[in-house]
Amino acid sequence: MKYSLILPYILGCAALAACSPATETTTTDHSTPNAAANAPLAAEASIGDDSVPRTSTGAAAVAFNPGEAHAGTTDTCATENAYFHTRYGLGAEGATALRSDVVPRLYFTVTDGGYNPCAPISYSVLSGTYGNLNGPGGLGSSIAQGLIVWSGSTPLANTGVTAASIENVQVLSDDTLQATFGRRGGTTAEGITERATVQLQIQGDQLVPISGDIALYNDMISGPPTIIP
Repeated sequence: MKYSLILPYILGCAALAACSPATETTTTDHSTPNAAANAPLAAEASIGDDSVPRTSTGAAAVAFNPGEAHAGTTDTCATENAYFHTRYGLGAEGATALRSDVVPRLYFTVTDGGYNPCAPISYSVLSGTYGNLNGPGGLGSSIAQGLIVWSGSTPLANTGVTAASIENVQVLSDDTLQATFGRRGGTTAEGITERATVQLQIQGDQLVPISGDIALYNDMISGPPTIIP
């Protein structure tokens, strides 16, 4: 009799246990984080740091060093005949010797071009006045311009030409330029009355006219003194 009363009680408790919700157990891991696993997160955080220069992929950019970037090229050639940079760069002022006993100096300002030893061809237009060892001349007829052309760092034929005017100098290629030379054919008051436009090409260590008003050009530069750079 007592077993018949106990059995329904046990069955009822079993039914209640089956209907009750399961209890979820949460475990917190307080162990030391794995450094390798967290490395990507650290990288992402550093990419967001604007103080670190980066490439488009997010990698840290290598600092640009102009000296290293141009080593053996621009920086190397730029030091060749550095004297010419100061003396014949654009805007430079000074006096240069002429192959002439009558007018031994040209007092000038570089008004066009400028010495560039890193270019295959460069030029300087010198605008000024013929003069003697004491200073520039004061007459209108003494006003002149000079042209020095370099092949790399070397002045062609170690000389330059002078004329009453030298205009519209243009580099056409690595060995050729074009310029217009002027001469006073009449009185000083008349100004420039003759002009010769020629293309000049580097041939060896010479600057040779190859086209244009060659005969007039040769006649123009045969009289005025030449420059000693």
